[in-house]
Amino acid sequence: MLQVFQAILTYSGLGISGDTIQRAEDEHVTIVQSIMDKCMRKESLINELYLQLIKQTTDHPDPNSRVNLRHWALLSLACSVVLPPVKSIRKYLIGHLKRCASDYITEEGKFVRFAEKHLQYAIFNKMPCSSCKKKILNICFS
Repeated sequence: MLQVFQAILTYSGLGISGDTIQRAEDEHVTIVQSIMDKCMRKESLINELYLQLIKQTTDHPDPNSRVNLRHWALLSLACSVVLPPVKSIRKYLIGHLKRCASDYITEEGKFVRFAEKHLQYAIFNKMPCSSCKKKILNICFS
């Protein structure tokens, strides 16, 4: 579980000491694929991923920061790829997205509405899981 959290921080551009680190787009795709692959192999890691991302996206002091937007991009991707298997975490996620969806000013709000839309689609259509490179590029780098 610690590996997933460290990978989330790496993807967002934070080093171990909290310093920001610039990475190439290909590195980010590899990191995101690694996160999603690890989580999709073990159900408890999917739950952990969602809980970590909800924590990272709650009341961020700088909603338009690159770090916050990367967290939202990863949460949006997760919502379009795999549902939290635990119903209580799914409800917690839905509540988190509803609380944040009223933001129509920041980029964060756009990610929230995207995540909410894809989560609802996944719930109603029982979407298959996939962490393909094209989907990652479209969501995280558009």
